[in-house]
Amino acid sequence: MTRKAPYKPAPAKAGDRAIRSKQENRLLADLEKLGQRVAGGKLKRIEKIGEAIGRLKERYPRVARYYELAVDPDTGQFSATLKEDKRADAALLDGCYLLKTDRDDLSADDFWLRAPHPCRGRLPRHENPARRAADLPPARAARR
Repeated sequence: MTRKAPYKPAPAKAGDRAIRSKQENRLLADLEKLGQRVAGGKLKRIEKIGEAIGRLKERYPRVARYYELAVDPDTGQFSATLKEDKRADAALLDGCYLLKTDRDDLSADDFWLRAPHPCRGRLPRHENPARRAADLPPARAARR
């Protein structure tokens, strides 16, 4: 059974907004370039325009979900429409995270404090040989 810890505000609210803003500016610039390619006649086939839109969605998944990107099959033109409600919902969740666990022995606050976090000043396991050896069984650690 999976238990969910409540949302906890994180100090990275401005950082989340900055990341999304940067990604959105890049997406809009690439959409402008795609529009110029389509208008200039460099992209004519609807399939190719659809593939280009798909690549942009893959490249900017964090912000592409806030836009309706479509190709008109009759004219071969594409359109990008902002879904303002989805973007507003995402802005409300900036700096909030939902952690899931199956541990019933911890309270929500204890779980939050024990949850692994990459910003706690530790080197990743693959970069820290002492930690790597400590995690191995004694027979394997001796071989290293």
